[in-house]
Amino acid sequence: MPTRSDARLRRTAAALPALALALGVVPAGCAAGDSTRLGPVVRDSAGIEIVDNRAPAWDDDDRWTIAPAPELQIGVLDGEAAYQLDGVRGAVRLRDGRIVIANGGSSELRIYDPSGRHIRTVGGEGKGPGEFDGLIWVGTLPGDTIVAWDWSAKRLSIFDPAGDFVRSASVGIGGAFPQILGVFTDGSFVINQGFTPVFADGTHVGRDTITLLRISADGSAADTLGRVPGEERYSMTGGSGENRWATMGLRPFGRSASISIHDDRIYIGVNDTYEIAVRDAAGALLRLVRKSHEPVPVTDADIARFRERRLANARSDNARREAERLLAEVPFPSFRPAFGDLLVDPDGFIWVQDYRIDPDDPSTWSIFDPDGRLLGTLEVPAGNRLLAIYRDAILTTWRDELDVEYVRLYRLDRSRRG
Repeated sequence: MPTRSDARLRRTAAALPALALALGVVPAGCAAGDSTRLGPVVRDSAGIEIVDNRAPAWDDDDRWTIAPAPELQIGVLDGEAAYQLDGVRGAVRLRDGRIVIANGGSSELRIYDPSGRHIRTVGGEGKGPGEFDGLIWVGTLPGDTIVAWDWSAKRLSIFDPAGDFVRSASVGIGGAFPQILGVFTDGSFVINQGFTPVFADGTHVGRDTITLLRISADGSAADTLGRVPGEERYSMTGGSGENRWATMGLRPFGRSASISIHDDRIYIGVNDTYEIAVRDAAGALLRLVRKSHEPVPVTDADIARFRERRLANARSDNARREAERLLAEVPFPSFRPAFGDLLVDPDGFIWVQDYRIDPDDPSTWSIFDPDGRLLGTLEVPAGNRLLAIYRDAILTTWRDELDVEYVRLYRLDRSRRG
């Protein structure tokens, strides 16, 4: 099952198609000029705007804030099944305040009123109309139409705002684990076609390139937006004959890329370096947003902490043995990725997460305005994974000490700016 992760990208060599080629013509370093300047340096290179950020613009009076405690929490340890969450793949808030949760463990869309009371469940496991075999994404179209993506069936399912099934659209694409990345204003979708698993003898670390596609609202047409780097993955093989085995996973501390869609713009963040590419709906590069960043080494303590967490999460003796084999053989990189996740809010502000080893660590986000200028940082309460951003609130997932999953709504106060 792919993770959000589920949704992440970077420049590659000149052999890649136009999307990657355009990045290669822009120098990767900071703009020349006075290094003591605090504001961003904005310049043009062959019609592409480059914004080099040296320091944040916010002071204490400008800074946005997130409430320290959630205003709403959905989820229970014991109780009605409609409130027991398992494998949340996404959540969205409708204009009337209702919340729709994609509950991957039950292959259901669950709808709750603004107070968190369960209203309705739709979907369920299956291959029929309105059912899901691999539910991993939920979003909305204009008018609060609800849309969900089934990666296994490669199918879009459309529901009206009340949750009634309207139609489905099958998408004829190749690749493993295709993911919906977002929706343009005309209702067309941007899809990460997915990677192609490749196994060779022994242990290998590689990075496949993936294809970005634009899919029409009915799933009938696909335009290629280009090829971009995907995630670093390891593959391991061993044994022979009937005892031959193979496994694949994400490389620890591996490079990756995140993509977010806002209006008719594609925001591509590749964490080899601290740079966000902003492209139009046809894939043409418009702007590069950069932030000064010193590479952070991967230390022995980082590796020890990663090993400890991976082994602690093993659910069986066999899983623990496999984790130990992986950790003994897969090479760790020398440096951490430059950043983590990337999201764009409804007003076009870019949120870029600091890279963190443990999901229970504090989650710090750098906020850039719609023109790519760094405003400052904002902390999401520790242990929360950010799912969606609204003008006045954020939606997150959170797990308690018993590993019970919840969806939370925190109030966001940005009244002092914008």
